[in-house]
Amino acid sequence: MTKKIVVAKSNELIHNSGYNIVITPRQEKLILLFISGINSMTDSSDKHYTISYDDIKKIVPFKKTSELEESLKRVGLVNFTFIYDKSETIIPSMFRQFTIDSKNRELSFYFNQDIVPFLFNLKKNYTKFELGSVLKLDSFFEIKLYEMMNRWHNYKKGYTVPLKRFKKEFDMKKEKDWRNIKKLLDKAVKTIGKSSDITFTYTTIIGNTKGSPVEKLHFKVKLKEKSKKRELSMADIYKQRGIEVDNS
Repeated sequence: MTKKIVVAKSNELIHNSGYNIVITPRQEKLILLFISGINSMTDSSDKHYTISYDDIKKIVPFKKTSELEESLKRVGLVNFTFIYDKSETIIPSMFRQFTIDSKNRELSFYFNQDIVPFLFNLKKNYTKFELGSVLKLDSFFEIKLYEMMNRWHNYKKGYTVPLKRFKKEFDMKKEKDWRNIKKLLDKAVKTIGKSSDITFTYTTIIGNTKGSPVEKLHFKVKLKEKSKKRELSMADIYKQRGIEVDNS
């Protein structure tokens, strides 16, 4: 069987969180790469992670070291904001220590203890997805949607979400024109279906009166047969890719 790299996140992190700053799709892929390094069942929450520039670039390509370091600096500034119906909770930083060592060409970090419940010791209400599929996607919208589709692929009858909530989760609350959202969704259906381990379709649900706007979206997700691969511990994954990780 073919092996795959897996990212695991709590469902709350997928659906209710956003960043304090705007990041690029490539920077988001870096964050997911670092999360994929967690063995959520065995790693202690105070584990120290180290990875070299060369090993990062084996998975998330950068032509210039300066470009990688600029992206790492941006990633190191990321805060999580959890948005609920009537409140917001801010996690000051994803990392409690994030050291970019230009001399030794490596990155070392600890995860902030406040983010630990959403990434470590996950036993229920979490979603796993394939990092390799994310690396093929072009936009932040497609990456987040891919995460959500993995969350919903076990719903045999599909999953219905109010458009208002969908817009909120994608930070599109100010978008009034449904056609713009439809354009993004239609492109994502093609891109995710072609590049990832899942396919999905969506239908719109409108109000009861003629000319009513779209009120809800109904998604149906399928896991491709060829994507049913044996999962690998991150130690095995890094070994397979020739990546040396300091586990101290």
